[in-house]
Amino acid sequence: MSITTAAPPSTATDLSLTRMHLMRAGYLLMGVGLALVKWPLLPDAADLPLYEGVTLCLLTAPWSSSSSPSPRGGTCGATTCTPPQTGGDDPAPGQVSN
Repeated sequence: MSITTAAPPSTATDLSLTRMHLMRAGYLLMGVGLALVKWPLLPDAADLPLYEGVTLCLLTAPWSSSSSPSPRGGTCGATTCTPPQTGGDDPAPGQVSN
């Protein structure tokens, strides 16, 4: 007695090699375009309105792999951010000391 198993059904979601290379080329084009357009604006991100600065930082974050000093005194890297050092009991901006 022999047991036969059916071959797994082929799915229509498999991508051909040509389509995969086209998709990779598109992502490369977007990455290079973002680097050319957005990275020159990054040093002045502190002067931008809040949401524009956040958008700029998020668009450039995947390609920022090293720690770099923040314009406001902290250090931001690929995985961690260190807040700026304050001078002891100084209140944070916008807070009133007693």
